[in-house]
Amino acid sequence: MPVELPDSYDSLLKEATVWVLEGDLPRAIDNLLRVVYRLRRLRPETLERRPTLKQTLHRAWSSAVELLSWEERYDEAITLCKETADHLTPTEADRRIAALMLDQGDTEAAVACLEQLSGPSPNFDVWMDLALAYARAERYQEAVQSYQRALGLAGSNEQATLANLGLFRVYVDMGDTACALEAWDMALVLDPDLDGMASDVIRWLILSGEVDRARRYLEEGKGLIRILPQRSRSCPWLLSQIYGRILTRIEDSGYDVFSGSRSLPTGEKVYLLVSSYLRRF
Repeated sequence: MPVELPDSYDSLLKEATVWVLEGDLPRAIDNLLRVVYRLRRLRPETLERRPTLKQTLHRAWSSAVELLSWEERYDEAITLCKETADHLTPTEADRRIAALMLDQGDTEAAVACLEQLSGPSPNFDVWMDLALAYARAERYQEAVQSYQRALGLAGSNEQATLANLGLFRVYVDMGDTACALEAWDMALVLDPDLDGMASDVIRWLILSGEVDRARRYLEEGKGLIRILPQRSRSCPWLLSQIYGRILTRIEDSGYDVFSGSRSLPTGEKVYLLVSSYLRRF
């Protein structure tokens, strides 16, 4: 049975995990940096021939950057990215630097960094990052354009879903309800498991004063319940009943959304919960 040396890569990574669990982030960072510094001595082409070591370097580098950001040691994290860039995949270090800039509130610097990346090597991840940076800077039209470019480069339903969810969030911030719902509906087509978030969309419509639109959206959604797998129908049915009754209360109050509570009494919720359990779909 092989013996694990106390300063081997695996032992240093395991020990770093222990320090994180114990709340000693500086010691965890020190361990991770030891791994990074040692593996960085190898040439990039050497690591290409030894994928296990390359994965170890990436894991240690990524974890160290994350912990440094937790400690708000952003300058050290950015320096580590720059010094390790030659051993990472193209654009990875710069994308992480931009994310660190966003974390420390330097939004315009992050935008400038990502704009440079979007020219020579445009790809899905870069456009997604740039869209987020534009949204943080409240440059919403540019954020929409970037999410649309990412959507055009999506290589899977999962990526297309993420781009549409990004568009949904930006349109919500812009107050463009119609476009927000269009993006949400497309995300839902690509990933039906998002139906559990439909209640958040209805809640957003209600709080935005779009009660009629919330009612139409709810009624359209009810028609989709029957095409779900039978075992998946009870939760959407329950949510549709709860929000349907809340909407009725709002409509009965003359569309007064904000004065007073519009939630259901606990007894009524329990009744609907039991009904959803006993109901034959």
